[in-house]
Parts: sequence; structure tokens; C-alpha cells
Amino acid sequence: MSETITTLLAMARERASHGDPTHVDDVIDELRDAAGETVELVADVASDAAVIVPAAVLVRVLAPVVDNAARFAESRVDVEARREGGSVVIEVEDDGPGLAAGVRERAFEPGFSGRGGTGLGLPLSRRIAATVGGSVEAVDARGSGARFRVALPAAPDRAHNVSL
Repeated sequence: MSETITTLLAMARERASHGDPTHVDDVIDELRDAAGETVELVADVASDAAVIVPAAVLVRVLAPVVDNAARFAESRVDVEARREGGSVVIEVEDDGPGLAAGVRERAFEPGFSGRGGTGLGLPLSRRIAATVGGSVEAVDARGSGARFRVALPAAPDRAHNVSL
């Protein structure tokens, strides 16, 4: 809780600039920690998947989503990150029982928990993402599990910047 409060305070101080760019790959080890040792976290991160938020903020947005997926997963959590226009889209999908369409939005209500959590992680994730111009939502899964889609502002593409 202390780490979350510290991150939120730092985020408020840096709100205007959003901090230095962070590549999603830079936080995968911390996401593996959030997933725990009972499931395998498989990451597929595009080379241009960099966001314009500090690493600590990126972790605070993604860790609750990964933790939630790990709690419901049978054996695996997939994290896929790719650039889509001005955003980086990070999808987290588990191989668990899934999330009924009618419960998707309730998962973001403070205090709502399907299994053993406090019901605070996903709402906090969504609020932090919104603060930096992003979003977190539950979407249709490709398989039997649940899938969450996180969209955050992409870092400027250095390859297209030209000095005159």
C-alpha cells in the first residue's frame, strides 16, 4: 500500500511531462513477480512498445491486472504488447474459467472480488491509467479465460523524428 501511495504522489508531481519513456519489456520481470510462481507468464512485446509514463506507473497499472489473471489462471498468463497508432496496447489473458460478460464492468468496482482479493487492484489500475491518458477494460477472450486490454499513450517514435 505504501508503494502505491508513493507512486501516486510521484505521478501527481510528474503529471505535466508524464516522465521518461518506458519500454514494456523493462517491467516484465516485475510482472512475473506479480504473477507469482504458480503460473507461467509468457510475454510477447513488440520492439516499438514504449509508453510515455515512468516505469513505476506502468507497473502500478499492469501488476493488478497480471495478479488478477494469475489468481484465475490454470497454468498460464499471456502478456502481449504492441503499438497501435498513438497508443501501446497491452493485453493480459489467462487460461482460467473466464469472466462472464455481465461481470466485466463489475470487476472494476471497488470491493468486488471473484476470488480471494480485496477488490481494489483493478479499480486502482483503471484510475491510474486514466490519469495518464490511458484505459483498462475487460474484453472478449480468445480462449476460455479472461482478457484485459490496457491502452497507454505511446512514446514518440524516434525513427520518425527529423531535425531540421
